[in-house]
Amino acid sequence: VMMLGFASIDIEVIDGKCCVESMSGNDGEGGTITISSMSIVEFEVILDKLFDELMILDWKEEYADTCQDSVIWELEINFKDYTLRSYYGHNSRPAFFDDVVDLFAEYYKPIKELLYFNE
Repeated sequence: VMMLGFASIDIEVIDGKCCVESMSGNDGEGGTITISSMSIVEFEVILDKLFDELMILDWKEEYADTCQDSVIWELEINFKDYTLRSYYGHNSRPAFFDDVVDLFAEYYKPIKELLYFNE
């Protein structure tokens, strides 16, 4: 699950199929939910990029800044063995974060549109 503000994308493998559920809107109320699919091969490419190129397993669990006006983001990864890795940020982000957002934005454009950080 990748969440930025009030937008999220959830990619799950269920019964050998890859389901993509995306939501945008006002904190889940009155939002738009879109359900689509991607091939298992596409999903494996995403996983390879996340783990091998973007090194998300090296991320700290939390990134925070004291700025009042900020973007809150969260990334959760549930592994087959039910292990959960969670990453969270408040106006701060790890290395390669923008690349991770770009990867998900290929499947859900509002994720990229909501991302803004004061550089």
